[in-house]
Amino acid sequence: DLRLSIWQPSGDLAYHEALVRFALDRAGYLAFVRTHGLALFADSGPDVHLPIHWSAPAQMEPPSWWMPSPDTPADAASARLGDYGSIATKWEAGHVYVFVRDTGHRSAAGP
Repeated sequence: DLRLSIWQPSGDLAYHEALVRFALDRAGYLAFVRTHGLALFADSGPDVHLPIHWSAPAQMEPPSWWMPSPDTPADAASARLGDYGSIATKWEAGHVYVFVRDTGHRSAAGP
């Protein structure tokens, strides 16, 4: 049960936001967090990545499967993603919700 939706304002911009949801039990979620080097909110506290409002980007029609509550629980986790992005994730009601934002830039096309 993997769901993915990506919003990008323009093909000329590298900026994009992605919503991901997949089914997993809580123990599997915590293993996912550890394996991917994400910091638990309970350990890191508020920072640039968490807490967030878990709604879809305002410019995007929210997919019907994107239904996280607005809460950021202690076991939510986050990290930088590359040079310009971030990832925030939480487990809720048998699903992992992942919010990815990348504000990076594309390099110029080659010759």
